[in-house]
Amino acid sequence: MENKKTLYRITEDYLKNYSIDNPPLISLYRDYSIQEDYDNYKSSDNYSNFINNIKELLKDNVSVLQLNDFPYYTTDNIKHYVLWINNKKNQYKLDKSFIKKEVNKYFIIKINTKNTQKKEEIITSWVNIPENCSINEILHTHIFTKIV
Repeated sequence: MENKKTLYRITEDYLKNYSIDNPPLISLYRDYSIQEDYDNYKSSDNYSNFINNIKELLKDNVSVLQLNDFPYYTTDNIKHYVLWINNKKNQYKLDKSFIKKEVNKYFIIKINTKNTQKKEEIITSWVNIPENCSINEILHTHIFTKIV
């Protein structure tokens, strides 16, 4: 049997250490089963189809928001999104103010939870440094939210 170290869920307080101006210098982790699914997905044809679909969507959109199918191992109250960004204009420069504007654009929307108007609040967001980026083909931002 394989000896796996115990993983602890990533908390809101921990995530708050990072931001668009201060992304993590270490790679955050997924639950073992999610990581295995992700590794399998990345080596499948579905992965290249997914990348091509996102690129196609970005031809007509500045950005595309998706709930992360392979989220980091956070506490249950946290949602992990990925914001895919059309970066044609600034391919070689990370425009942080533009990214912040795009991120905020999506989370002004109120969501309905148990017939009560609640809002999804951004905990933090960042673009991974190149060494921690597993998808290099498209600029993307990790966004972490909670319901308030």
